[in-house]
Amino acid sequence: MTLSATANLLLLEDDAILAATLRRILSVQYRVYSAETLSQARDLIQQHTIHIALIDKSLPDGPGISLIPEIRTLSPAATMIVLTGDSDYQPVTQAIAAGADDYLVKTDQLLADLMVRIPIATANVRRRLALSGDQARAEALPVRIEQLTPEHYEKHLNSAEKKYLERTLNLCSGDLTLAAKKLGIGRSTLFAKVNELKVRRTGQFSSQEPGAHS
Repeated sequence: MTLSATANLLLLEDDAILAATLRRILSVQYRVYSAETLSQARDLIQQHTIHIALIDKSLPDGPGISLIPEIRTLSPAATMIVLTGDSDYQPVTQAIAAGADDYLVKTDQLLADLMVRIPIATANVRRRLALSGDQARAEALPVRIEQLTPEHYEKHLNSAEKKYLERTLNLCSGDLTLAAKKLGIGRSTLFAKVNELKVRRTGQFSSQEPGAHS
């Protein structure tokens, strides 16, 4: 998703004048949803996917950072920036620990800072999600020959078939006959897939042809 009017931005700020100023400027680039309290914000995050959240640290009904885990649960890819009028940086650790992606002090430069920090924080979130996605896919691949079953193979047909087959052949020492048996498919079918997907083969049986036997 590009940063544009299609991005939903939650503005959680109880200073009416500041909120009006930020909403007027930010609405040029984002679809802005405003809230002055945690209660109002909770209604909004239930109704909309949040892409960016600007969260005031102190609100009439509680600390703004208490909403961060809730937003993260409902909108995992959200970029969250905590705003505060307090120049004491001690709460920064609390905000980051709670899951915030950045932290800004409200100064005369706040709007200019946001124009720079929102894209940077969003890029960092995307990078983190991409890395976690790669890790999740890697962890889903089999690590022991005992895991190789037709059911396990079927679950990976659409998302990681090439990597799955490479791991399978590695666990089977390149033996196509054994690998096909473990996956519950014909040996010729497996051989065709290996060639079609350009699957790397290693091991003592890596030079096998369709008619060869282990």
